Amino acid sequence: MTRAILKGIVTKINAHADNLYCDEKKITPGNIFGLFPQYTESGDRLDYGVQIDWMIGNMKWLEFSYYSESYEGNVKGLHRTQLMLSIFNHYGLSFSHIKGVTDLETKEVVATNPKVAVEILEEKTGVKLSKNTIKNYFKLIDVVNKLPKKDKDGIIGIFLKILDKTRADIPTDLQATWKKRKSELGLTGKFLPENSLLAESITFKEYFNI
Repeated sequence: MTRAILKGIVTKINAHADNLYCDEKKITPGNIFGLFPQYTESGDRLDYGVQIDWMIGNMKWLEFSYYSESYEGNVKGLHRTQLMLSIFNHYGLSFSHIKGVTDLETKEVVATNPKVAVEILEEKTGVKLSKNTIKNYFKLIDVVNKLPKKDKDGIIGIFLKILDKTRADIPTDLQATWKKRKSELGLTGKFLPENSLLAESITFKEYFNI
C-alpha cells in the first residue's frame, strides 16, 4: 500500500516538476530516490545533480536505523548502519529500515522501536549499549572488537562481505583485516572507489572474476 502511494507521488512529481526527477523503478515501500540539478552562482543549470533520498516511515525508527553522528576519514553513515545490521545478522536476526528487527528462524518481528532493538543487542552481546554508542561507527566497532573472538570474527566477516557488494570504501581501521581475510571471505573489492588504498591490491583476474 505504501509503495503504491509513493509511486503515485513519483508519477506526479515526474509529470510536473521541472527540476526534480525520481526513479520510478527504484521505489520501495519506504524509499523514493530523486535527482535534483545543480546550478552556478548566476543561476545557470549544470548537467549534473545531487541525489535526494526520501525515507518514509516511523520517525524514531528511521532516526535509529539511519542516523550516524560520525563521518571521520573514509567512514560514512552507511558503515555504521551496515555494522549494526551485521551484529543483528550474526545473532540470527535481520534488520530492516522498514520492518524492524526480525528473527530469521521464526520470521517473527521482534522489535519495531529503538528501545526494544537496543535491548535485544544488549542481551545478545552482553554489553550495555548507550544511545551514543549505537549511532557512532567507531564506538560500535570498539564494542565488537571486545567481544569473544568467535563473535568478533563472525560480525566483522559479515560486515566485510556486505561492504564488498556496496560502492563504499572499507573503513581504514579494518583494511588490514580485509587483506588478511580476503581469500577466506571471498572478497573481490570490485566496487571499491578508485581512491581506496585497497584498490591497488585487486588483480585484473579478481576484478573481472576470471
